Amino acid sequence: ILFIGNEAFIQNNPEKVAAFMKAVKRGADYMFAQPAAAYELFVEMKPHMNSEVNRKIYQRSFRYMSRDLKNVQRDWDKVTKYCKRLEIVDDNFVQNMTNEFLTWPLEPESPPGFIHPTVDTGVLAKCACNFQANPVAIEA
Repeated sequence: ILFIGNEAFIQNNPEKVAAFMKAVKRGADYMFAQPAAAYELFVEMKPHMNSEVNRKIYQRSFRYMSRDLKNVQRDWDKVTKYCKRLEIVDDNFVQNMTNEFLTWPLEPESPPGFIHPTVDTGVLAKCACNFQANPVAIEA
């Protein structure tokens, strides 16, 4: 998830930015602890996302979601190169991400090429999807 903030607002309201990020972290913690329940709340608010395709996207991308919300320079470099290649941003684009407002302990970065194990979120149970993987239990 990418959050974009106005530089002046961020500089003038660091306590509001930190409070916002803390609220996002509470939501993320709930999602990781209760992925199926969290998805059901999501589709309650966004009914058009309640489809087999979107449930599969959630299931298959869940293992890549950041538990601590940390920005990783390696990932930003990949995304920036990709955006420049697609000419979404020009060659003068400068990254300005920060972890400054993440006030909780951050996990160490995974080594390059590390593939996170697949997790069975339980969201595919509500559709006729066949989930074929070796899922691991969710650690709360």
